Amino acid sequence: MLLLTVPFVWDEHEQPGDFARYTSFGIEYLLKKHGFKIIKSYKTANDITIIFQLINDYIYKILIGKNRRINRIIINMLCSFFNLMGIMLSLVLPKNNDLYLDNIILACRCHA
Repeated sequence: MLLLTVPFVWDEHEQPGDFARYTSFGIEYLLKKHGFKIIKSYKTANDITIIFQLINDYIYKILIGKNRRINRIIINMLCSFFNLMGIMLSLVLPKNNDLYLDNIILACRCHA
């Protein structure tokens, strides 16, 4: 059994070891090529919340470096606002399986 999570839309992280972003199609191809059967595949934040998550990440990255105490208060206020906006809009806007945060895949090398 294999439980795999792969980022899709996100800033560089685990630097300098962040080398690739695989689409759901690329992951499926590679797993099948190596003898895995996909049991379940799921995309996280495949709605408007991904846009607000990226805004929050941008705010955090530009403010965290200087004057940490004051900036943490500003970050918390702004990110809370954007999180709430994302949640509210996700209730009324449709999902988009082409723009999402992560792939989560459960696969196995099943023996018949």
